[in-house]
Amino acid sequence: MNDAGLPPGVFNLVHGYGNEVGEAIINHSSIKAISFTGGTSTGRRVGEVTGRLLKKCSLELGGKNPAIIFSDCDLENVVNQVVRSSFLNSGQICLCSSRLIVQDSIYDEFLEKLKEKASNLKIGYPQEEVDLGPVISLDHKKSILSKMNEALKDENTNLVWEHPDSNDDLFNDPKTAFVRPAILECSDQTLPINQQETFGPVITLSKFSTISEAISKANQTNYGLASTLYSNDLSTIMYVSDQLESGLVWVNTWLLRDLRTPFGGVKESGVGREGGEYSLNFFSSPKTTTIGLNFKGMSSFSKMEGSNKSPISPAPPMPSNMPSSNNNNNNNNQPQKRSFSTSTTSSDKENEEGEERIVRTSGAPKPVGEKFLKASRSLKGYFDLCCCSYFILGSYPHARIVQNDSPLLFVSGIGARNPIDNTIPGGPVRDENKIPNPNYNIELQTHQCIQNIKVILEDVGLSLDDVIICNIRILF
Repeated sequence: MNDAGLPPGVFNLVHGYGNEVGEAIINHSSIKAISFTGGTSTGRRVGEVTGRLLKKCSLELGGKNPAIIFSDCDLENVVNQVVRSSFLNSGQICLCSSRLIVQDSIYDEFLEKLKEKASNLKIGYPQEEVDLGPVISLDHKKSILSKMNEALKDENTNLVWEHPDSNDDLFNDPKTAFVRPAILECSDQTLPINQQETFGPVITLSKFSTISEAISKANQTNYGLASTLYSNDLSTIMYVSDQLESGLVWVNTWLLRDLRTPFGGVKESGVGREGGEYSLNFFSSPKTTTIGLNFKGMSSFSKMEGSNKSPISPAPPMPSNMPSSNNNNNNNNQPQKRSFSTSTTSSDKENEEGEERIVRTSGAPKPVGEKFLKASRSLKGYFDLCCCSYFILGSYPHARIVQNDSPLLFVSGIGARNPIDNTIPGGPVRDENKIPNPNYNIELQTHQCIQNIKVILEDVGLSLDDVIICNIRILF
């Protein structure tokens, strides 16, 4: 990351075990805030220490995420989504759907289509053209199989599908961490298989007949990270999403995220939110300074350069490395809205609120005429509430600058696409046929992300030293 251009000290990577390195980090007096992602038991320990030391703490912990499938859904689309949400990365994503709750009228049809689709998943080593690889370790493999075997001891729990891969040696070899994907039919939501985070390619299936039953089953867990529901009825969608006890709810999709929106869970899935403004608020601390009017230096306020406001609300002097905000032609005393360009093609369009410059760069989608402009305008109210000007690149507001030329606060959603020739260095992870790209190079993409950020900052007279938070987008 330093070679890519980040200032030294911005990104630090420390290897070690939680009970050694992790303990040292959370107990260190110079570290004022802890953002932890991991298991609930470890999260409790982090919370105990940060609570005792009165440090800020944000916890993104485990999940036992339900997917509720209603009879009026688009069944083909749902099956495709569920196979991905249940088995992607061999189920080792905290947001994976591990409990499928299906309306009884489509239960049998859904199960057959799910088994057929999941059976097409190819399992093998990552060097090959595969869909699923091994789990993270041999110990984790043992944990998954232990939970599965324990669940099958219950007379009401049935194994209704296992992946048909004929290479038994792949799964039985004690030196490999491959787990055969499986579906268990288990209606009792109180059993450990429906309560404990499996974090693997083993999911459960149960039926429901009424909306209230579906909601009850979905919420019948100590976790509350993410939920997914599939329906084409808007009233059902709005009612159920409001009743679900989870920090995230996806409707007719999964893993669709915007880095500006709040991310986090409820119950044992975590404490706090991150993303966009929430991250900015967590990693900074507000300060209030109040000055009385009856002191000798009060009169000097009105003489400050660039300020023609009332003495009780003076403009602070700008940092020496910031461009001047003085503008002799600006008679309305309003902060000047900045626009910027890059070396890529841009298009300007006048509207009732003045000029908006739309720039395509850094992996963002190509603007689509008036429809895109309308979408970008819809964000204006949000950014105005923050008293800041806003910039749209592709579909993301990549940069935010508070008015009066104060430093850049955060940069979000910067991708690895070269804006000059519209290519991704080294190419994507896989080609259009999902075949792994042998030239894929994450180092090149990281360098391109940092370069894109530098270009954006330079166009507004800033540098990486002015950035507090930076989110970049790299595909793995």
